[in-house]
Amino acid sequence: MLKVKIDNKGIPPLAGICNYEKALNTGFSVDESVDLLKRYNYVKKYLNQIFAAHLARTPEWEVKCAFSYHMWLDAEHCAAIRKRVSEMREPPLHLDKVADPKLKSLLDEAIRSEDTLELLVAIYQVIKPEIIRSIKKQLDKANPIAEQPTCRLLKIILMEEEEMVAWGKSAISALIQNEKQEQKAITWDKHLTAYLQLAGGIFGDLEEEIPSIPEPRADGNVFEMDPVPRRDDRFKDNFNSAGLIDEYYQDENRSLEERTYALLYKRLREMDVPEWMAPIIYKTKDKPWEYYVDMSRQL
Repeated sequence: MLKVKIDNKGIPPLAGICNYEKALNTGFSVDESVDLLKRYNYVKKYLNQIFAAHLARTPEWEVKCAFSYHMWLDAEHCAAIRKRVSEMREPPLHLDKVADPKLKSLLDEAIRSEDTLELLVAIYQVIKPEIIRSIKKQLDKANPIAEQPTCRLLKIILMEEEEMVAWGKSAISALIQNEKQEQKAITWDKHLTAYLQLAGGIFGDLEEEIPSIPEPRADGNVFEMDPVPRRDDRFKDNFNSAGLIDEYYQDENRSLEERTYALLYKRLREMDVPEWMAPIIYKTKDKPWEYYVDMSRQL
């Protein structure tokens, strides 16, 4: 290949986006890029539903807190992806259709995680690491000039995905206290990874030939969530029925210290608001995506 020396006067070329060599990447066609974005959108949309379905029944306060934040991030990522697809394709965009029945099978299994440990393994050890792997591969192969808006979006998502996975891995380590729990995590990881490989991964490049697919937990019906809020044994009087806290912190005849403690406790009990909002989000179907973004942010 003939190489041409270009005099840039020492100034980085192409606005610092990439060098000339990287700009020669063949990259993806518009159809290929859109198809990948639709797969991310589908997985993240389903993740938002998984978080909503399990937030109330998950007993650990710290996990509820992370789920509420991460489901909003996934909703935001979906909104940005959907906007980008709309810039690349004319309606109908088919953004609410199942992107791949095999990906659906994976997610149908993940939402049926039986407890907090399985749920964390599904989200932060199988699904989100696969999002990270696929985004990195797309960024590596994409033409950074022709697809600069897509690459910029994916870099932002990648950064937040890596932060979420880092939290998730720490949480998994904290929850594994014995050999039985460790084996449970390994078994569920293998179960879901088999379905992930069957789908070829999100990027569609994983080896699909696997010895056997584990018996599915999904039965073909829509997952029925458990809406009953739960707290772990650190919390007493879970539903705040023992004290008239609102009266305490508003009562000017009480000491400032007592009123302050009452107000702090009132803020602590507000976890019951997201516990009741999450089922609303999960059970409300077919709204414009902006509805789920706004509700997830409020949660």
